[in-house]
Amino acid sequence: SNMIDGNVFRESFGDKSIKYRWGAANGRDTLKLELDDMRHIAPVTLDRYIAIADILIRFRRPRYMWVGDRNYRDKGHAMFDRLRIVANWFAWVPQNVTPAQIPSAHLVQPHLGGTLIVTQPDFFNINDNQPAIDRANAVEYEMNEAGVLPRLIDLN
Repeated sequence: SNMIDGNVFRESFGDKSIKYRWGAANGRDTLKLELDDMRHIAPVTLDRYIAIADILIRFRRPRYMWVGDRNYRDKGHAMFDRLRIVANWFAWVPQNVTPAQIPSAHLVQPHLGGTLIVTQPDFFNINDNQPAIDRANAVEYEMNEAGVLPRLIDLN
């Protein structure tokens, strides 16, 4: 498996598996966690998923990470077209970003040599949740303005 630097993103939320891929377009390297019994899934909390993100950042520092419901992007709710990365629930970027640059975010803080940007305190799915989608869109817009919302082509 190549040790190619790339973005990491999470897929298959709510399924029996969780998948992380390095490499924006083709996922050259993949880590997949599978659960045989859904009753063993721990509650979806921000601190729990930041802890998982920390392990991955330390394992292989990404150029970008996003965590959230993949349907946000796949079903067209993201702020930009499918060529740009998203930040639906939370993201980690390797740059230093200040709360003043992303005022719509719930949390913007230095984290593991980069910045953690959280759109809202709780995980959301896109069903009947327009306020959460609107807030994520506002954060994505501000991240783009700050130059920390890359295009997929920039991450390959």
